[in-house]
Amino acid sequence: MESCSLERISDDRIRLKAHYNQWDELLVPKADVRRMQIDMMYFLTREARHPLPNWRIRRLGERDWTQKRTSK
Repeated sequence: MESCSLERISDDRIRLKAHYNQWDELLVPKADVRRMQIDMMYFLTREARHPLPNWRIRRLGERDWTQKRTSK
């Protein structure tokens, strides 16, 4: 699985730094990091059968995290 570290940039921004340069760094609002982590954990525990692909990591950075995930 790709991994990253979280680095606090300011009071409201977090930098996601990929290990081994697997994907580009992302700057994400602090309020959205929690939502991203919940979504990633849901994917890992419910859907994943293989390591989390790097396209999914990139998509997480592009997603609008101001909207809550809708449950099925």
